[in-house]
Amino acid sequence: MNGEHFDLEMHIVHKLNPRFEGKGDLVAVASFFFNESDEDSDIFNLIHPDDACDKDDCPPIAASDLEINFDETDFEYESYYHYKGSFTTPPCSPIANWFISAEPKNISGDTLDAFKHYWE
Repeated sequence: MNGEHFDLEMHIVHKLNPRFEGKGDLVAVASFFFNESDEDSDIFNLIHPDDACDKDDCPPIAASDLEINFDETDFEYESYYHYKGSFTTPPCSPIANWFISAEPKNISGDTLDAFKHYWE
């Protein structure tokens, strides 16, 4: 963001129910940046590296299998950047509304290392 690099970036992708196709953009992506710190952001009480899957074998997670209540985190009432764009992976379809947190969050070294284990 603005030329600055971060230790971790998280995208939470929300796909529009197919019955609403033709009613606008099909996907919303919430994007968060993290810098290494002494303590974790509250989000890691809800999402943990042990829940991660190998990057080459990572099936989509059904909304019914995952519940994230952002009211239980330090993510609420923030400033966000918004733009209409595309996916970051091929075919890079231009169907996404991006919402990017303006303020980076914290991630501990231990949690960051645990995530790196899955994606390096």
